[in-house]
Amino acid sequence: NEGCAGHDGRVVEKELTLTLAEALADAVITRIPHATVLLTRTRDETLHLSDRVAFANASRADLFLSLHCNASRNHDQVGFETYLLDAQASHEEAALTAQRENDAAFARPAGEADEVATMLRELGLTQNRRHAAHFAAAIQREQAARFPDRRDRGVMQAKFDVLMGARMPAVLHEVGFLDHPDDGALLRS
Repeated sequence: NEGCAGHDGRVVEKELTLTLAEALADAVITRIPHATVLLTRTRDETLHLSDRVAFANASRADLFLSLHCNASRNHDQVGFETYLLDAQASHEEAALTAQRENDAAFARPAGEADEVATMLRELGLTQNRRHAAHFAAAIQREQAARFPDRRDRGVMQAKFDVLMGARMPAVLHEVGFLDHPDDGALLRS
């Protein structure tokens, strides 16, 4: 799955997000030399959404950021937004974004959850969600400061498969609408 495509078809989401993730990793290491940044992929490969979270969990990551490019039905939306995991979407557009990202081919494999493990995980979710909310707000603030002319679509919540099962604060950031001529051009630059 290549994800969404640019309005002119010159770039696809999976290529652009890998480039962005590599640049972000370099920037974090430059600013915080003692930090360890791990990417779920370092080449053109397809990873199931559950594999991404499993990698973060196995690595005992402190934070999990899933980078994506957005798309809209009419190719007329612009801006950046950050999501927290929640079963209830903030609004219809948030639900549609989650539905696009939760491609059935990449959904988590079916299986029964152990009740004790589920209860223990629920205890950690509250604190992780609070930290994820701070992380999401910081991402939005920094994006708004760096790109004041772009539309800040805010922090929202939706049920994203790629965030399910994370044992650390986890957010999904939509860097912009790749299918919009202006947003897509900015993202490619």
